[in-house]
Amino acid sequence: MSNFEILEGKLSFLRSFYQLTTEPLREIMRKIEASEEPFVPNADPERYDQQPFLGEWFEAEEGLELQQQVCLTVLQRSFKEFLDGTVLQHRDYANNKPKVKNHNWFAAYKTWFLVEVAMDWDKAPVSLSTMEELTLARNCVQHGGESANIGPKTGLVKMQSDDYHARFPDGFFANEFEKLLRKGSAFPQPVRIELTSEKLAAAIEEVLAFCKYIDEHLPASFLSEKQV
Repeated sequence: MSNFEILEGKLSFLRSFYQLTTEPLREIMRKIEASEEPFVPNADPERYDQQPFLGEWFEAEEGLELQQQVCLTVLQRSFKEFLDGTVLQHRDYANNKPKVKNHNWFAAYKTWFLVEVAMDWDKAPVSLSTMEELTLARNCVQHGGESANIGPKTGLVKMQSDDYHARFPDGFFANEFEKLLRKGSAFPQPVRIELTSEKLAAAIEEVLAFCKYIDEHLPASFLSEKQV
């Protein structure tokens, strides 16, 4: 199985995993909004709550957002593992490893492919912005992002860092409602990182298209003798 086929398998499973693990949370939110069992408001007018099951709704929403960020990290990790696996196949990998500076591995890999195999990532059929933003979003989820602890939430869901927001003020992985709410603000205002099912599908297609470009443009001289 080729390195690209391994990536395809991972991302195919990720699509299914996302659906399986987020659907129960969306269903809880839907039932609360529709007042369906077991979330039927108390009929006693003296005990009627203006916002019944609000706590349960917020818990389900935060769980959904948290699972989105988990899936985002898996997507980014799978992308980097493809690049790592490809670089490792180079016939002179021991003497020609990507030189990462200031923790910017993406720039290091871009330079490495240009120098070693004359492959210009800027000529790929998809924009590099999604690939770069995916890595920034993952970094904020794993370390560096502020907690979105607004309202009755635990703060497990992460927001953009200031650097991320400055680099991508209209970020693809930024919460659309918060972007709209803060549009026109005089001050930079990072927002929550999200990965809706639509954004996941679009990001997977771009990752696959980008990685396929790399896979198809590797010269025969790239592979080590063990892999030829």
